[in-house]
Formats: sequence, structure tokens, C-alpha cells
Amino acid sequence: MIQERLHWTPDPTRSSTHGPVFAHESATPFAARGDYAVLANDWPYGFEAGIVHLLVWSKTPIAVDEVRGDVTAESRRVIEEFVEGFFVKPLVGAAAAGGEKGRVQWFKNWVSLQSVRGVDHVHVLVKDAPEELIERWTAREDL
Repeated sequence: MIQERLHWTPDPTRSSTHGPVFAHESATPFAARGDYAVLANDWPYGFEAGIVHLLVWSKTPIAVDEVRGDVTAESRRVIEEFVEGFFVKPLVGAAAAGGEKGRVQWFKNWVSLQSVRGVDHVHVLVKDAPEELIERWTAREDL
């Protein structure tokens, strides 16, 4: 995943018991465009037609609580603000109908449920997104 899809190189001078560490510009997840990548999920869950399953991968660690491995209240706020600005607002501009916020849902698996551990990521589900938005969201500026 790291080499073939993200094309990220772990920082060899830093280590963590939670997985690879990547050089990142901001200590806040999703604050710097070079610190995250949005990719279509290679193994999307079985959703109804019209729902695209995206993954937002983060070089910046996303804080989770040590008990359950769920996002902290602060991480939840940061993710919600990012999803609103990056996904929801462009949908508003691309659609005539209201209710765009309800067309976008996100979640971050608890640590114990993650299939790809060590690289933080958030799942984003978008219903009936125009293809040009999906292409814009998943454009890789760093390749």
C-alpha cells in the first residue's frame, strides 16, 4: 500500500511502535495538502449503487484513545471539519438539490478493526458524486 499506491517513503530516522512514521508538514491531520492522499478504496465494502468508497490516508498520525482505539474528541472535530470542507462544500457547488451533507459519511475503524494498520486513514462514503469531483478529490499532485 505504502509503496505501490501512496508512493510514500517512511522516515528512517524516526520510529514508532504503531507502524511507519512519515515526514509531514503539519502536526494537525489534513491541514497540509501534501500530508494526505485521497484514493478510491481498492476493496470497497458492498454498498448500494451510486456510493463511492474513498480512503483518506494521512502521513500525520490521527490521535485515538488508548482504551478503545477510537478517535479522540479533538480528532473527530478535525476530521469532521476536513470532510465538510473537502467533500461536502464541493458537492453543494455541484448540485442543485439540498441535503449534500447527508450524502457524505465518514468513519475511522477502531484500531482493533483496521485491516491496514500503521498508516492512519479515514473512510469516506459519498452518494451520487459527479465523476469530475471524484477525479478532483483523488488527483495526486505529488506524483
